[in-house]
Amino acid sequence: VSGRWRFFKVIVPSDPLGWDLALDDVTSGLPRMVIRRDILPNSFADIPNYYFNQSDRWDSGQQWSVEYELTNRPYSPYVQNQSAVNESGRRVQLGMGSPLSEGTYYIGVSDNYTTPAGTPLGYTIRSRGVGVGAASTGGDWAIQVADLPWDGGVAHVTGATPRDVHYWRVTVPEGAESWHMDLVPSVGDAMMLVRKDALGNSEGAAGDSESGARYGARHQRVGNEYFYKYPTYNKATITPGTYYVSVGAEGTSSQPSSYIGTGTTSYTLSSYGEAEVLGGADTMLPADAPLAWTGETLRYGEQQAYRFTVPEGVLSMEIRLTTHSGAPYYNVSQLSESNVSPFPSPYQTYYAAEGGGSAVAGGNGITTLVGPSGTYTVIVTAQSGSGGEVDASYDLEIVPRGEAVIPFNGGSAAVSGQESQTWRYFRVTVPEGALGWDLRLENVQSGKPRMVIRRDESPNSLSSTSYFPYQYNTWPTGHQWAAGADMTGRSYAPYVQNQSSEEQGSRVVSMGMGSPLEPGTYVVGVTDYPGQTGPAMSYEVVSRGIGVGDDGDGTPWSIQVGTLDFDGGSVTIDALDPREVAYYRVDVPAGAASWGMTLTPTTANGEGMMAIRKGALPNAQAGSSTSDQSGNYSGTRRQRDGGEIFYKYPDYNQASLTGGTYYVAVASEGVAPYSSSYIGTGPVSFTLSSNGEIPVATANHELAPDAPIAFTGQTLAKDDQKVYRFTVPEGITTMEIRLVNPTGSPQATVSLMPTPFPSPYQSYYYTSEGGGSSVVSGAGIMNVADPLGTYTIIVAANPGPSTYDLTITAQGEALLPFNGGVAAVEDQEPGTWRYFRVTVPEGAIGWDLALENVQSGQPSFVVRRDELPTYVSTSSYLYQYTTWGTGSQMAATNDFTNRPYRPYTEQDPYHADGNRHLTVGMNAPLEPGSYIVGVIDQSNQSALSSYELVSRGVGVGDDASGTPWALQVHDLAFEGEVSITGMEPREVRYYKVAVPTGIASWGVELEPVLGEASMMLNMGTIPNSWAD
Repeated sequence: VSGRWRFFKVIVPSDPLGWDLALDDVTSGLPRMVIRRDILPNSFADIPNYYFNQSDRWDSGQQWSVEYELTNRPYSPYVQNQSAVNESGRRVQLGMGSPLSEGTYYIGVSDNYTTPAGTPLGYTIRSRGVGVGAASTGGDWAIQVADLPWDGGVAHVTGATPRDVHYWRVTVPEGAESWHMDLVPSVGDAMMLVRKDALGNSEGAAGDSESGARYGARHQRVGNEYFYKYPTYNKATITPGTYYVSVGAEGTSSQPSSYIGTGTTSYTLSSYGEAEVLGGADTMLPADAPLAWTGETLRYGEQQAYRFTVPEGVLSMEIRLTTHSGAPYYNVSQLSESNVSPFPSPYQTYYAAEGGGSAVAGGNGITTLVGPSGTYTVIVTAQSGSGGEVDASYDLEIVPRGEAVIPFNGGSAAVSGQESQTWRYFRVTVPEGALGWDLRLENVQSGKPRMVIRRDESPNSLSSTSYFPYQYNTWPTGHQWAAGADMTGRSYAPYVQNQSSEEQGSRVVSMGMGSPLEPGTYVVGVTDYPGQTGPAMSYEVVSRGIGVGDDGDGTPWSIQVGTLDFDGGSVTIDALDPREVAYYRVDVPAGAASWGMTLTPTTANGEGMMAIRKGALPNAQAGSSTSDQSGNYSGTRRQRDGGEIFYKYPDYNQASLTGGTYYVAVASEGVAPYSSSYIGTGPVSFTLSSNGEIPVATANHELAPDAPIAFTGQTLAKDDQKVYRFTVPEGITTMEIRLVNPTGSPQATVSLMPTPFPSPYQSYYYTSEGGGSSVVSGAGIMNVADPLGTYTIIVAANPGPSTYDLTITAQGEALLPFNGGVAAVEDQEPGTWRYFRVTVPEGAIGWDLALENVQSGQPSFVVRRDELPTYVSTSSYLYQYTTWGTGSQMAATNDFTNRPYRPYTEQDPYHADGNRHLTVGMNAPLEPGSYIVGVIDQSNQSALSSYELVSRGVGVGDDASGTPWALQVHDLAFEGEVSITGMEPREVRYYKVAVPTGIASWGVELEPVLGEASMMLNMGTIPNSWAD
């Protein structure tokens, strides 16, 4: 009954090939089976896990929870408007070693609590051995395994009931190149499972019959089943031996694969030996005519192989598949040392085939293979497509192709009607003496041709070799460059409103010798987007050499490189068509301090860009690298709306430019381009100027406290830069550099000799390259401490035009007495520093420093040993040290109360008063010596700061001059008390206690009588501001 178990014991002998176990004739309930080796089962779990079905043995205690039988259809036949019965768990097929083993098994039957408790379960349990001939226990095996000849074997089965299984074994001989079987139902439907050396089991799945998952390879769909076996990539023949085929009857059903069908099934199982191969290794591809197989047909799931040999001398070939119906697809393999399998692994939507080697190509249209000599096999499969699982008809053609030769300097070739997805090749020999190469697809009348160039060999893809050409100054054999955007970077034709944008990328390549061009042979390949069949292509390939004077044959280079003087050189470039490039060279003398160059369009709304590279012409991939950067050989780009600017400063470790020949490329972007992606219309004229060294505005006097330096009324065009230089003599403590009255966004960067120029601020457009390290930079007030030396300032207008006054002012420092010193400051500007030197004497116990009577602003301070501070922060863990080293600094923090706000009022509830105090004890980390206090307001407010800086020594008695220490340290007996009255907020009193030796403990208590108070303790010296 439901909820109870019934157990059955079965002893499996050593000689069956398999076991078929079923619960038949179920009259009531939903009984299920579970099988366990040697032990009674007590659950419906797989032990040890689900993957046990892939094992080759069945160990003691392991358990199989029966789920599906071979057809994998768990539900009873579909009846409209009726619920189907879940019949899973009632039947299982197991092969010996899949994972069945000789031994004792217990079958547990229950209903897994799927019916009401107490419901009777009615069924017949039936165990049948599977084998060949007679069983060792007597009598014939209940289910016989029949032999099916490998080549020409045919088995007919009629009247098989749903879920009925028949078995065959096939012996595959040594040396077989492949194997082909099919299962063709004539009534109903059927599926098959194939496994080498043993029967598979009910859980068989799509895969390989030799797989380590030992349940077998399933072939199951509606209609015919196909099986093809090909050698893997490292084998020339398939594995010989005995293979077992299980065929399950599925009946007739119009419903999904979960429902078993009704009625009997009849089918024919056929083994054809080796798969048919049309053609053969002795079928040669002619050099001037195609091989063709026309009017070919395949049923869905079928495969057909074709073989041929390409002789030496064929430069490329096209594999063409013309589809007439269905969705045929091909894969191509080539015999080689690394791929000895004579068949490719085919693409499949229905897994009919297993094995196969590496494919060199595949598709459903046209594929081009270059340098194709060798033996090839093509497998065409009938796939599912938009029409579903349909049969296919097609033509297969193998077409040889050659290449044309184009002269390097001025050569061209016109192509008309090149079919989409095909390639045309053009060989070009680059001679010595050229400075560069300009290669284009022009006069494109139809299609979307794209170009790629490969050294010595024919290209076979529209991709570039990794990191090529950016990081190369040579062009190795086999490396290729797929054309992208031309030098303008504008991929689209001029914008036309209400029309689709015309993509014109991948049609132009321009490069310099060594960038990465080298003399030698190149093959240019032209095709269109892969996988996107389009209209036929008509175009012209145009090759132009770039150089000075004539080529080796006495013909002027198609594109001449002009010469531009370094200082004052200027040239007019007339009517340069969109995407065309003009080239010039400039000899920069060694020792030049800097170099400036400009490009100015003279055509209204005309646009252009320029690229610069030292030692060689730049190429179309010029980017943000410097013109002489090691490891990047494309050059640097200058490109924005309007004219272009190029400034070059010495690098950080150089006093001047190294000199040499620089090449400049100017590309026309046309008139009024719509955006950065579109080229403009019509030619553009330009003026290209080399201006020599960049002007430096030098101050006419040294900086002094009473003699500031000012450059007033300064203006900068968009992205431009100006250079200023001045000298600061000894005796100046600090200087302030200011950009006053700015409009736009000027930014200043400052360097100190021996660095002649800093690297200037640049954000949107990189006007300049080079420059060294800076001492300070900014857009407002910049402070430089101990400023002895000669300085260079570069002011950059980035991104828009700017105006400003540049002022440099000398600042000094005030002396502040350590013990009781007070410095009153009024109207200190935000962002400016005031410095005070304090000498800490011997004999002090500590130092209390504070900003008091702050009337306006938000000043704070920092203290640095021996040197001027230039920023507000505390050196790491300085407050934990016992010494204060030169250059170390400590910033103000809250006072001992740690209350950063003034008393609360409704009118001013949160008035900040923090970060204005500093208390340090001697050796915690204070030491006698010189300290500089810097006061600054770093807030973004515009209020001026007015305050008093108060320095108070902490000690006992008097300082060395006889003045009492401003803050006295009083004695407090170890067992004593003191009464303190009238302390103001934030006021501090200091006491010292001598703790006797040998004391076990000590307690100190502070008891406020009026108000609140806190206390801090430290051993050996007073606590500092970081006491916690």
